[in-house]
Amino acid sequence: MNNWEKFKWLVEQVKQMKKKSAPFATLGVKLILGALTLFSIGGIAFYILLPPEFYINEIKYTNNEISTYSLNIGLFIILVGILMILFEAYNYRKARKTSKIIINGMKNGFNKFPIEILSYEEKNNSRDTINIGMIEEVDNLAKQIQYYNSEKQIDLYNRFIFNDEVENLYICGISRVPFLVAYGACLKGNVSVKYIEREHSTNKSFFLDDVNQKINIIKMNEQIELSEDGDIGIAIGFTSKIHKEHLPKKLKEHTLFIKPSLEEDRLLIKNQDNLIEIVKKIQKIIDGYSSNSLCKKIHLFLSIQTSFAIELGRHFQEGIHKNWVIHNFDGSEGEYSWALEISKDFLKKYEENEHI
Repeated sequence: MNNWEKFKWLVEQVKQMKKKSAPFATLGVKLILGALTLFSIGGIAFYILLPPEFYINEIKYTNNEISTYSLNIGLFIILVGILMILFEAYNYRKARKTSKIIINGMKNGFNKFPIEILSYEEKNNSRDTINIGMIEEVDNLAKQIQYYNSEKQIDLYNRFIFNDEVENLYICGISRVPFLVAYGACLKGNVSVKYIEREHSTNKSFFLDDVNQKINIIKMNEQIELSEDGDIGIAIGFTSKIHKEHLPKKLKEHTLFIKPSLEEDRLLIKNQDNLIEIVKKIQKIIDGYSSNSLCKKIHLFLSIQTSFAIELGRHFQEGIHKNWVIHNFDGSEGEYSWALEISKDFLKKYEENEHI
């Protein structure tokens, strides 16, 4: 290979490195190339094998003359370059254990995953985003329910989200609260979950990593009895207050009201540890109701943020909890207009003539 061919080869390698944003691997390769072009190495050939994602198949250089000093310096630089490449490869493999999902349920939801808030390695090397859910339209509730059940039937979650030893799961999305809870019930893999919320006024996405304000739950009434049909309700108002007069008639006197220890706000909980603490306390309440053999269903009336709804759904325990009925509030009508019933097998629309 003459000098001109060597130069063209070097330029081509630099172009290939730029196709994939990998700073440590890129710098490592540059160090190796720099060491090999500054001096010649007698009778030595170097091969560096990398994952195909880095667009580098091999580096090879052979020559005959070198001083001991140049050899030591060159080998040291090459060793540093190799270590940087291996470090990048390790981060790449780690990032590939990261899944990202968007729950689509409304037209003003996330058009794309907010990739910009992830770490460098996850931003470039995490898995492709999985979109779940169906965007609502007029009178398509039945289709949304059918879509949900289809996703569950084909085992979408284990096949594409929790497969291949995934370790991290990032979740964002916007949908009606009943569907957020329902999808949360499907996202129970043994992974580290990180929620992404979006500020409504600025459309800026953020993690729940603010200071833990130790927000707690406050029960506004106690000693709730089952209805004559064996049902009981829990009304949780964190983003806004829930008013008793809006509840179905037969549950008004059989519903536990819960409010936060701070004033209600649209995005009240901004610390994920605090969120999990709150949900676990609510789960204990649901556990207690479910342990009553006379209890048939647990009705949830929720005014909560997206991450709260999903995390609450992740705590639904098939075989332990009685079926959940999550009611959807229609602000224009001032009433709960429809509800979804979650069971261990499928999701369905709750019909009033079943009990209420």
